[in-house]
Amino acid sequence: MTTPPQEWPTRADATLMQPALPPAAPPPYPPEEPDSPIGRGMLLALVALALAVAGALAGWLLTHRGGSTQTTTVVTGAAPAGSGSSGAQPVAVPQVVGLTRQAAVIKIGSAGLRPRIEVRTTGPHDGLVAEQRPPSAQRAAPGSAVTLLLDPPITTTPNQKTAPAKPAPPQQTTTTTAAPVPAPRQPAQATVPDVTGRSEQSGVDALAKAGVLASLVFVPSADDLGTVEAQSKQPGTSIPAQSHVQINLSGGDGKFPPENVPDVIGQTLRDAVSTLNGAQLRLIYEQLPVASRADVGKVVQQTPLAGAKAPQHAQVLVYVGVAAH
Repeated sequence: MTTPPQEWPTRADATLMQPALPPAAPPPYPPEEPDSPIGRGMLLALVALALAVAGALAGWLLTHRGGSTQTTTVVTGAAPAGSGSSGAQPVAVPQVVGLTRQAAVIKIGSAGLRPRIEVRTTGPHDGLVAEQRPPSAQRAAPGSAVTLLLDPPITTTPNQKTAPAKPAPPQQTTTTTAAPVPAPRQPAQATVPDVTGRSEQSGVDALAKAGVLASLVFVPSADDLGTVEAQSKQPGTSIPAQSHVQINLSGGDGKFPPENVPDVIGQTLRDAVSTLNGAQLRLIYEQLPVASRADVGKVVQQTPLAGAKAPQHAQVLVYVGVAAH
């Protein structure tokens, strides 16, 4: 007996696995309905009506704000230079050199240009246009500037307008008394002091303090060298200031040989001292106001004069210039 082959038993509750179904596709969109011309037209009409109402309201507010009416003026004409307008044609620059300022400004403005005034400080003073930039031979854009170089006005020229003269007031007859003619200015006066018996330096100083200039003459005398023996003007005499008064000085009783006095006019004080010392003489000085600045610090007068005789070791008086006040 043949034994049939054994087989695996089949379960009664075996679950049959079916393949998974693909995901379902979404339902199609419903077909678009054609636009309605009537609905769209009504929408546009409403928008236009709203804009018109808003514009009318804004215009009413602008023209009635504050209870006053505002006017807008529109100016038409040539565009100014540099505005970028391609429709403006260049204009010829007029000739204004030689014109007055007012005439030049009017002529430049009539040509549609703008005058720009500059005043120079050199050249003639007549108030006329001396130069213009650009020159009259060129053309410029309307509204551009033309520089006018003017001379400063000093006197009124025939081209300039002058203000009408005011009428002269009516003449009145009056009786006047001629003013007295002032007396000519008298020169300053000086009073001669008494210097007799003094030393040369003391006498010269006293005369200079009184405004008197000394002239020295050496005379024979037994007194010490340089003693004042006499004076040409009596003490108390009134003379013009800076006048010369001669005083006689002792020559030292012949103890000193005579020396020739050198010329020191124009020298500085230091050079004059050196020159006189080289001639065996000494120097004393006073100050004298001078008008020329070139004479300040220089010897302007000397006494005794150059070429005269003076005892050896005698003092020669020089006047050194100082600035007058």
